[in-house]
Order: sequence, then structure tokens, then C-alpha cells
Amino acid sequence: MRQLIEGTTAAVVVLDEQLRYLYVNPAWARVSGVPAGAFSGRTLEEVLPDG
Repeated sequence: MRQLIEGTTAAVVVLDEQLRYLYVNPAWARVSGVPAGAFSGRTLEEVLPDG
């Protein structure tokens, strides 16, 4: 399953109950222009404030 999610060109994100990132795949990192590691435990506004 992990290979499928990491290999797809579709952006995939997993959020917790407080809408904080638990996981982003490489496609989402490319779309956002932010390294995948910058998302973990943070909200959308914290990572992409202009979004």
C-alpha cells in the first residue's frame, strides 16, 4: 500500500482530528513546493500561510 501511495501522481494527505498533517506523499510535496517533512504535526495554515 505504501508503494502505491508514494508512487502515485495524485496528492495524498492524512490528517488527524485537529486537521494536523500526519502524512503527505511526494506528489503533495511537489504540488505545494514544500518538503514533506515540513508538514508533520502542523496545520495547513502553519505550512502554507498564503494558501
